[in-house]
Amino acid sequence: MNKKKLILLITFIAAVIVSIVLIIVFTTNKKDNNTKDTQTVTYSVNASTNIPNSGTISGTGTYDEGSEVILTITLNDGFEFDGWYSNDNKVSSSISYSFIIDKDYNFIAQVNLATPIEYLIQFNSNGGNSINNQTIVKGGKVTEPITPSKEGYKFSGWYNNDSNWNFNDNIVTDNLTLEAHWEVETYTITYQGTLDSTNPNPIEYTIESETITLTNLTKEGYTFLGWTDDEITTPTLTYVISSGSHENKVITANYEINTYTITYELDGGTNNINNPTSYTYETNEITLSDPTKVGYEFIGWTTEGVTTPTKNLTIEKNSTGNKEFTAHFEANTYTITYVDSYNQANSNVTEYTILTDTFSIVDLDDVPGYAFAGWYNDSNERVTEIAKGSYGNLELTAQYELIEYTILFYECENTSDETFKYGDSNISINDGIRSGYTFDGWYLFNEDSVIVTEISEDFIALNNSLILSNNQNHDYAKLEIHLYARWTLAVTNITISGQKTSFKTYDTFSFGGTVTAHYGDNSTNNVTSQATVSGYDMSTAGSQTVTVSYTENSVTKTATYQITVSKAWRTVFNDSSGHEIFSGSVDSRGDAHAYSRTKPCNISTHTEKLRISYAVCLIQFTENGSPYGSVKVIWGNGGTNPVERTINDARISDKRTVTFDYTQGHDIVYCQFSVNGGSFAGSWYQNGIWSGNTKNGNTSFYGYSGGMDIYKVEEYY
Repeated sequence: MNKKKLILLITFIAAVIVSIVLIIVFTTNKKDNNTKDTQTVTYSVNASTNIPNSGTISGTGTYDEGSEVILTITLNDGFEFDGWYSNDNKVSSSISYSFIIDKDYNFIAQVNLATPIEYLIQFNSNGGNSINNQTIVKGGKVTEPITPSKEGYKFSGWYNNDSNWNFNDNIVTDNLTLEAHWEVETYTITYQGTLDSTNPNPIEYTIESETITLTNLTKEGYTFLGWTDDEITTPTLTYVISSGSHENKVITANYEINTYTITYELDGGTNNINNPTSYTYETNEITLSDPTKVGYEFIGWTTEGVTTPTKNLTIEKNSTGNKEFTAHFEANTYTITYVDSYNQANSNVTEYTILTDTFSIVDLDDVPGYAFAGWYNDSNERVTEIAKGSYGNLELTAQYELIEYTILFYECENTSDETFKYGDSNISINDGIRSGYTFDGWYLFNEDSVIVTEISEDFIALNNSLILSNNQNHDYAKLEIHLYARWTLAVTNITISGQKTSFKTYDTFSFGGTVTAHYGDNSTNNVTSQATVSGYDMSTAGSQTVTVSYTENSVTKTATYQITVSKAWRTVFNDSSGHEIFSGSVDSRGDAHAYSRTKPCNISTHTEKLRISYAVCLIQFTENGSPYGSVKVIWGNGGTNPVERTINDARISDKRTVTFDYTQGHDIVYCQFSVNGGSFAGSWYQNGIWSGNTKNGNTSFYGYSGGMDIYKVEEYY
């Protein structure tokens, strides 16, 4: 056997041996695995973060031995991951860590606070106003800045390259420059006052437009003065909008309307006030009114193009040019009508013209009972002739003398006596004038019931008896009518003075001052008694506004002043039966008590500090002394150590409280009052009523003997 074959044999045997070994091993492992399938081993996996609430870990729990475990951490904002640690050994730096479990594991996910990444945000306004840069953390949003402005342009948004940046949605991931995009602004040109003229000028422009010079306008009947705007207030004929301007324009075309003259040739006549002396292009159609000429009739106008006198010529609206018109007249024939209630024969002229020579008007004969007084025209003027140059139709009335009346005016500055005859037209009476007064009317013979506004036949017939009774000493052919003017002084304002301004609560309010009315003639009058006072409240302390009002002839004037009401306690004196005797206002609280001999006036015990202790007698006077009288009131204990008080100037209905300092030891108390001088009557307060009556002399009333009640008052603070 050669060497080569030997080697092959050895190799074959080795391969067989290896195969047998592998079969044995495989069989053994399979047997072991079958054993494990029937006895499963489990392990637990626990994991936590080193910083609470820094993230959420998934993949923990119980696993079978040999299973794959995948731990994953989801980090909260503001944290970054370092790695997974087991027994202080770092096993992985990946967010997700996988391994085959072969035992129990406890992992720590090591996290750190993240260092924020900041980016610079710049704004390029492209010619607009500057916008401040912003520093924004990665993942943050840019704060939208204020809208920039650029003269002549309209802002259209911020752009990142060619994309419009959305400040609500876009997230910052890197340094950024946002650019402003602009649109050219179009400005309007508004024209006012063009009067519908053709206007070739532009109505809009932009900041990039060329310089614009406005074309001036024309309109028939007007002179164009120029252009004005908010800044140019004087019209200019050269109005320029420079290139680079950037605002809306309101431009006013200013015209001056042309005024044309109208000239009238009137041949001595008077033009109608309705005929204008000028007109303009905008004047409405003018129809010429007829002029007048005394004694003549107008027959028409002539003017350029109109040679036959024509009435009602017109100047049409939108006419131009100066005008001249000539008036033409013919003399009028006037009639004279004679009115005679007695129808006498009359030879007077009945027609004339302004050119007729002067002629006389012949008087008529007298008639029984009346004397012919002459011919009178409509103005009640006597006419004896018609002078050359006179004009107008006349109606002359024959008047006969009856009774003549004379009106005499009294108490007036602007009238004079007036005479008239029965049968004349009604005579209106003008209002009188008197400085500083209001005119109330004319009164016939100063009678209140007869107010006169005119004199007429009916008025004279109605008041004939009154007129006759006031003309007893006059010739009845000539009677007088006396008219008296009545006046009212006009009140312009009122003033107050001397008024009382300080009170205490529960005082009785009193004005205490003087109210003066001022009139239009600068006179004054004391109207205190007629004035009314309101606005005060004596139960409320504090500053108050009092209103004083005065009304005269339906005109009310007011004035105000301030009062101060100070707080005070109200003291009411009650007798032993509970009757209220007298109430008033004092500076502090008071207690009133009634006492008799069986209950001496000892000081009561109070928790407050005693301020005043005194006794009071109450007396009412019902009849005046002579004059008025005086009363002496005595306080004492039956005459021992009496204390006296005197009341002077006692009057009817006075209710007086007489006060004495209280003195212990006056066990028996009484009040006595005596009348000094003349006849005097009085009453005192006893058993809840006012009673008693004493005249002349001294009378004593004792508190314990059925006389007047005695009251002890103690005031405390």
